[in-house]
Amino acid sequence: MVQIREAAAHYRHVITFAVSNMRNNNFKDLRQALPDTRIFMGKCKIMSMALGTDEESECRDGIHLITNYLKGAAVGLLFTNHDSDKILNVLQGYEASNYARGGFVATTDFSLAEGILEDQPFSMETQLRKLGLPTKLDNGKVYLEQDTMVCKEGQVLTPEQCTILEIFGVEMAIMRIHVKAHLDLEKGEFQEYQELDLTTAGGIDHDEDYEDEEAEMNDE
Repeated sequence: MVQIREAAAHYRHVITFAVSNMRNNNFKDLRQALPDTRIFMGKCKIMSMALGTDEESECRDGIHLITNYLKGAAVGLLFTNHDSDKILNVLQGYEASNYARGGFVATTDFSLAEGILEDQPFSMETQLRKLGLPTKLDNGKVYLEQDTMVCKEGQVLTPEQCTILEIFGVEMAIMRIHVKAHLDLEKGEFQEYQELDLTTAGGIDHDEDYEDEEAEMNDE
């Protein structure tokens, strides 16, 4: 909480955002494209308490307006003194494809045809069979015994289906940043952005590995 309040005192702009299909490695890459910023991701309740939820408790004039948008999963705060339009353009234009995880909604059909799976070494046969694919070894090669539909568009994927998709190099998840609100603390100008349904913005998958509570990703 202290770090968030210090950032609020030091920086001119504060932006709140949500991330669909969160991945730490992609988020760190994005961070490199955001000069002069500090980013916090954690529990919304704690971040709201740090900023203040009304005029009486806010740590800086007007900043309580931002707390109304600290709701949901994978939500963060970004503080910056950089050109806010450039920062917003980077955030809103960011996309990075990833492998889906269990609970993600498939964005397309994916099937495998009967026959030798040329890209799979013989050592993968046991794992593929355990994942539910009808495979066997045929002269040292992995053979799929029948045409198999791995998943259909709109289907909620199981962990096993996600593993199969990853083995075959099929990326369905796209990490995107959804800006929720921006406040210019010097001018007192506040901008709300249209709420997006993250369940239809490339899936509902998000990374559970990012730090919780008062976690911060910055250049320290």
